[in-house]
Amino acid sequence: MIDAAMNGKSVCIRVSRHYYEEKPWAYIGKVRQFSENWIGIEAKAVSVSRGQTTSIEVDEEFQAFLLPRENIASIRVLPDKFDLTTIQVDITGTRLNVLIEGAPPCFIGDVLAPAAAAEARMGRPRI
Repeated sequence: MIDAAMNGKSVCIRVSRHYYEEKPWAYIGKVRQFSENWIGIEAKAVSVSRGQTTSIEVDEEFQAFLLPRENIASIRVLPDKFDLTTIQVDITGTRLNVLIEGAPPCFIGDVLAPAAAAEARMGRPRI
């Protein structure tokens, strides 16, 4: 039942990361097909270049993507009034977020290594 309810919804899909070198990656757009094993989405990709925390990349045009559900870390349903044409992203501390008006930001990933990110959140410099 949830599969049919997701069709047409605006979502932020965060992709799983399996090792440090993978950069934080998410897709923001509309679900076109939602099945047991796959999600078809028309979306813009959002990522950050590792080592260049000021280099956030957001696709200019929507593209069709077919994502295997086993590679998805999380899916957040966005408010109906969310503007998919002007996606705003921000780095707060070490966290890459999508800004959502009137709601908490949508977390995409840490832009530093996990140990460095934890130390930065605790205010300790990395030596």
